[in-house]
Amino acid sequence: EMRYRIASCYLADIAWRAHPDFRAQQSLSVIANTGFVGISHEGRAYLALSNFHRYQGLGSKVKQPEIATMATPRIIMRARLLAAIFRVLYLYSASMPGVIPRLGLAVRGGVGFALTVPSDISDLCGERPQERLAQLARETGKTITMEIE
Repeated sequence: EMRYRIASCYLADIAWRAHPDFRAQQSLSVIANTGFVGISHEGRAYLALSNFHRYQGLGSKVKQPEIATMATPRIIMRARLLAAIFRVLYLYSASMPGVIPRLGLAVRGGVGFALTVPSDISDLCGERPQERLAQLARETGKTITMEIE
């Protein structure tokens, strides 16, 4: 699974040029139909789902694409979790290098986490990142807060 997570990170911007209304389907189609080697059908589903949900979102109204039938419920859950992480981090980084390493994740009381954001980029904090953190919290089943350092 670590290989798939790394590959998914490399592919996370695969649809950046597509129109925002079609990015989810575009990334799914490209990943589903690319001639990758050394990957199982379930691994391909993981890559496609994590990138699909990165763009489409994780709401209850989002219909699972057909490729999800090739994955176990555990793999689907893991793909959704990675997508939720993508959705938080891309708001802060805007795909620019050097931002993500400055963010932190700290365990809080054994029941939750805190995303720590340096004060010099705290202007990026707001309603939208807070909503994305709430999505991530739902996917993990944990409490996640945001703290400015």
